[in-house]
Amino acid sequence: MRKVLFTIGVCILISGCTSKRVDISSQILNELSQIKEGYSILGANMRKKYYSYYLPQGVGRHKSTDLSEVLSCNGVQFILNIDPSNVIVEKFYQTEKKELDVQEVTLKKENNTYIYEGTYQSIDKVRYKYQWKIIEENKNNLLYFNGTIVKAYAVVPKLESVSVIKNIMKIASSIQLNKEDILASFSMKTLEEKRKHSLDSLEQTLPSNGSLNELIQDEKEENTHKGDITE
Repeated sequence: MRKVLFTIGVCILISGCTSKRVDISSQILNELSQIKEGYSILGANMRKKYYSYYLPQGVGRHKSTDLSEVLSCNGVQFILNIDPSNVIVEKFYQTEKKELDVQEVTLKKENNTYIYEGTYQSIDKVRYKYQWKIIEENKNNLLYFNGTIVKAYAVVPKLESVSVIKNIMKIASSIQLNKEDILASFSMKTLEEKRKHSLDSLEQTLPSNGSLNELIQDEKEENTHKGDITE
C-alpha cells in the first residue's frame, strides 16, 4: 500500500513539474506572438551617443558603456549589447535592402533548449529578425537574445523568464540607432574615406611641379609680400 501511495505521489510531482514547464514555454510563445506589430511606445527616455531607447517602468539601470547596459527587472539583472555591425553592412555591403514580412513565431526544442524565432518591428518601422534561446538549468533559465541590432543575456529564475523577455523585447523595439555616429566611429571604410579626403585636399594644395620645399618657400615669399604691403 505504501509503495502504491509513494508511486502516486511521485507521478503527481512529476506531472506538476512538467505542466509548469510547459506553461512557461507556452506563456513565452504567447508573449512573443503578441508583439509582431511592435509595442505602443511613446518614445525614448534614455539617450546615448550611438543609440536611444525606452526604459520600461520597473526596470532599473545599473551600469552603462557606449554600447551596453546592465539592467534589472524584479531583482534579476540582464545585459544588453548594441551590435553596430548591421549598420556597417547595410551601408557598404548590402546591395539591396529587403523589407521583412511579419513572421509567425516558431518554437522548436533541442534537448533542454527552447528556440523561438520571429520578427519584431522597431519604433522606426524597421522589421528585424530575432532568435531567443532559452536553456533550462535546474531552477534557472539561461536566456540569450539575438535581435540583429541588439543582443541580450540573462540567468533568471524560471518563473521570471516571461517578465524579463517581455521587457527585453520592449527595449529592443524602442531602440533608435544614431547611424552616422556609428559609421564614423566603427566603420573602417568611413575612416578610409576620411583619410582619402584628407590626402585629396593635400594633393590639391601641393604644386603640380616641384617639391614640398618649394611650396613652403612660396608661402614664405607670400607672407613677406603681405608684410611689405602692411608697412
